[in-house]
Amino acid sequence: MRSGDFYLARLTGADGRVIAENTFFFMNFKSLKMPPAKVATAVIERGNGRAVLRLVTDNFAHFVRLDLPAGLDADDRCFDVLPDGTRDVVLRGDLARLDTVRIRWRNQEPQQGALAP
Repeated sequence: MRSGDFYLARLTGADGRVIAENTFFFMNFKSLKMPPAKVATAVIERGNGRAVLRLVTDNFAHFVRLDLPAGLDADDRCFDVLPDGTRDVVLRGDLARLDTVRIRWRNQEPQQGALAP
C-alpha cells in the first residue's frame, strides 16, 4: 500500500497498554492493492492456563483473524498488524489445543495460516 492510504487510531492507557484501535482506509475497501504479507508466529510465554502468541509481519497484514478451538479464548481475535510490526495476543484456556489455532488475514500468501507449534 502507498503511504497515506490508511489511518490508524490507537487509544492507550497511562501504562502504555492499548485499550482500543481502529484502522480507517481513505479509499474503497475493494480497491485496496495490498502486497502479500507474511506473518510469523511464536508462543513466547506459556503457563498457568495462559499463553502469549506473538505475530510478526513484513508488510501490512489486514484483517488478521484468530480461529480458536473450543476451550481456548483470546484477548483479541481480529486486528491489523502494521508493516514490520509485532502484535502480542494473550490466549487463555486449554493450552493443549494451541496447535489447532488457525490464523488468517486478507492479504496472506496461500500456504500460510496455521500456528507453528
